[in-house]
Amino acid sequence: MSAPTSPLGTFAAAYTAATGGDVNPTRGQQDVKCPAHDDGTASLSVGTGKDGRVLLVCQAGCSTDDVLTAVGLDVVDLFPPREQTARPQIVASYRYVDEQGTLLFTVHRFEPKTFRQQAADGAWRMKGVRRVLYRLPEVLAAIADGRPVYVVEGEKDADRLASLGHVATTCPQGAGKWRPEYTVSLAGASEVHVIGDNDDPGRTHARQVAKALEATVGTVKVWLPASGKDVSDHLNAGHGLDDLVPLADDDQADDVEPSPVADTTGKPDIEITGEAAAIRDLRAAIERNDLPDLYVTSGEIVHLERVSGDIGTPLGLTSDPPPLPYAPTVLTPPGLASTLARYAHVYQQRVKVKKGKNGEPDEREYFEEEVVPPARVLAAVLSGRYWPGVRPLHGIVGSPVLRPDGSLLQTAGYDPGTGLYFAPKVDIPWIPARPDAREVAAARQFLLGPFLGNFPWESAADRANYVGLLVTNILRPYVRTVTPFGMITATTQASGKTILSEGIGLLYGQRTLPWPDAEAEMRKAITAALGEQASVLVFDNLREGTAVEAPVLAQLLTAPTWSDRRLGTNTTVTMANDRLWLATGNNLRIGGDMATRTVVVRLDPKMPRPELRTGFTIPDLDQWVKDPANQRTLLRHLLVLVVDWIAQGAPRAELVMRQFTPWARAVGGFLAHHDIPGFLANAEDVRAMDDEDNEWEVFLTRWVELFEHRKVTSATVRKSADIDMVGGQVIDRWEGRFLSDDTGKPVNAMSLGRRLGGQVGRFHGEHVLRRGKDPHTKQTFWWVTTGQDDDQ
Repeated sequence: MSAPTSPLGTFAAAYTAATGGDVNPTRGQQDVKCPAHDDGTASLSVGTGKDGRVLLVCQAGCSTDDVLTAVGLDVVDLFPPREQTARPQIVASYRYVDEQGTLLFTVHRFEPKTFRQQAADGAWRMKGVRRVLYRLPEVLAAIADGRPVYVVEGEKDADRLASLGHVATTCPQGAGKWRPEYTVSLAGASEVHVIGDNDDPGRTHARQVAKALEATVGTVKVWLPASGKDVSDHLNAGHGLDDLVPLADDDQADDVEPSPVADTTGKPDIEITGEAAAIRDLRAAIERNDLPDLYVTSGEIVHLERVSGDIGTPLGLTSDPPPLPYAPTVLTPPGLASTLARYAHVYQQRVKVKKGKNGEPDEREYFEEEVVPPARVLAAVLSGRYWPGVRPLHGIVGSPVLRPDGSLLQTAGYDPGTGLYFAPKVDIPWIPARPDAREVAAARQFLLGPFLGNFPWESAADRANYVGLLVTNILRPYVRTVTPFGMITATTQASGKTILSEGIGLLYGQRTLPWPDAEAEMRKAITAALGEQASVLVFDNLREGTAVEAPVLAQLLTAPTWSDRRLGTNTTVTMANDRLWLATGNNLRIGGDMATRTVVVRLDPKMPRPELRTGFTIPDLDQWVKDPANQRTLLRHLLVLVVDWIAQGAPRAELVMRQFTPWARAVGGFLAHHDIPGFLANAEDVRAMDDEDNEWEVFLTRWVELFEHRKVTSATVRKSADIDMVGGQVIDRWEGRFLSDDTGKPVNAMSLGRRLGGQVGRFHGEHVLRRGKDPHTKQTFWWVTTGQDDDQ
């Protein structure tokens, strides 16, 4: 009987049969031509390890599986038999099937104990094979029927529970290999029990699985066996499932620090065999969501991460607290390297050469070395703009919001239906879909009584407008439209403007901004502000009497997106205009197009020292609103009112506000439903705040008095503004109502013509400016009509 062939001898024979080449079965290390590619040089290093296994490294980048496939061998052929026994034998096989029962792959258990996965086509490799939960059809049926599902560690334990009539599953490859798609498969389960193995990896795995499931299933509980290592040992000891021991929450030593946002655990193995293959494999890992916390926004991969700083610190201690606890960052090559180091096992096969002594051949030791892919590989991975499979991130919200279907997003984390990530600033108790009438009445009473009842509103419209702004961020995803600018202004200081703005901003996350004096600075301020994760952007405490007139801002308010050059770069960035913009100040005015794009809230305490007022329902309201516990109270009351409006069919109001009509009708309907009158009823007063419109109305009124409806040139109009001296007295035909420049002097004829051209066809009061041209002289004429009379 011949001696058993060594693994190197087995490989040598297979190599000769496949290629006609030779491998010396008695030599410890040698270089031969690689059978997996057209090899012009001897690029395949063949050696043996200390335990007798065959070690293969192709310097051209071919993997071990590629080489074995080329010569017709399996991985087990590279290993020597244990204790001179036959090669490992399959002792159990576990079939993994899809939803319809079609075989995807099989996990084989060998003796001595090892596991290998075999694809449905017979190949001993899993590249491109879909991973699913064990016993998937039974799991899905149990979820549909509302039955509990048990998640264990290992197919043996799952089969044991199944034999007892329970529905049980596991993930392939054991502890630390939970994937996002497994969480998706269990979504909607009413009850999930995770039973971990009673060792450090098992307890860590059980906690991580439970963490991944907690936002997608009804209830999830984590257990350990009362005896032995796993649930099979537990049952063998005579225990039942009722005897399982809850996994203690305070055993922090078992926890591996999870991703701060991720719903996935485990580290995928990524072998770097060559730069081209690495680009493909790393991109595939991102598209499979193997790396946690990665999303796609406008074609760019972004990493969602927690922002340093304790948002639980009393907010009054900082002038501008962090708006939201999480922020997305565009993933760069260094950022991808960091993510891979934290959440993946990226490695290369290495060889260590030990020179032989006294004529003996060199000894080569092969090992895996964790590596960081080259920078140009990482840059190439991120260069694409199309990312199928990667979750889209449309925004981060700090409070519950209404989804487009009217349901309330109130589970923290990523919401696939909206693409929003809910990062709550404060914890809110669950809001029922149909709150009872007493709860609704209490919410309305709190809002209009203790919270808003002591503000010196100039009219009912100002209070209604404020409540409309207060609920705008909750309604935004539901209404799906642009929203107007909010202005909170008062006749004097200490009237409550900042309290009202913080009542909105601190609920949803705010950033305060200085008011820019120039259009270019306004554009930069908008771009920078939209790049931050703040749902409310406040131009706070503008100089008294400031005219809020900014064409760039007016343009932003009516556009769903904003595009501009990213600060400090030459690249253009496009961002969603999904923020609420506010301004506060005393005696603010409005100019230009802002008059029709602004909702105004006015306060008038009608006293010289409003800070001396007493008798407030909530004392020290300015500090009260900064307390997270009070923000929780206010936000819950608002949500109850919003959900009640939805439950009653979300009635709309018959209002028109140009581009903001969908918003006005929804907010108006919400306010009418809760009997809060006056919404947008101060529109005429707002127009009176438009200094530019007032100036033109006065100018055109005097024009008609001087020229009636005659056609005149701009030169004639300008000449009429010259000051004459008659009998030693100054005669000003315009009585101080002519247009002036920045120095206060009447504009010249050329400037007057340009300014007149910008007002053609626009009503100022009852007057409209018209323009025509003489067909012979080509001279431009101007005239003013009144109302709809265009026959002059």
